[in-house]
Amino acid sequence: MSRYDEDALADGQYINAVIETMGEVSPIFEKKTREMFKEVLGDIDADEWYRLGDVAEAYSRLTDEVGVQTMKQGGEASAQTLPYSDDISLEEAYDKLDKTVQEVYQDSDMKYPGGRYTYDLDTAAREARLGADKNWALPKPFVKGVHTRMINRFGPTDANPHLEESEPEGDEKFVWEVTW
Repeated sequence: MSRYDEDALADGQYINAVIETMGEVSPIFEKKTREMFKEVLGDIDADEWYRLGDVAEAYSRLTDEVGVQTMKQGGEASAQTLPYSDDISLEEAYDKLDKTVQEVYQDSDMKYPGGRYTYDLDTAAREARLGADKNWALPKPFVKGVHTRMINRFGPTDANPHLEESEPEGDEKFVWEVTW
């Protein structure tokens, strides 16, 4: 049984970003991604909303089909589409991400219908503990991609994130110890 709200609706703009990213990998991946999402969700429109349980199923199938690394790239693409100024700090970006995660869903009584990203940053030491909570709906490689792009986009210009998987604690579903 999932701990996220399967009936909440997810914003199509982020699904569309993943599909477009697959096209950057290869036209074949984009076509395959579009077909998989269409099979589960119908035609994807960036201005529409899709049932989270179906979205999670589509992402899971896609990960199985195209692989972990390609799904990580999908997470990176989603982080790149976040409507934040590139000149904000990493801390500000994660605070905004936390609010965005609440806004990309509708029709739910839960504060975080699809779960939330977890983050404990020490920017002075250039290290963090990053992950997702137990309610998280999407695949682990997607989350890894989001965290990687967040550091590359909002961290220091010479950031080179290294994510080492760690043992989840408390409410974490999965987590990485990160240096950059």
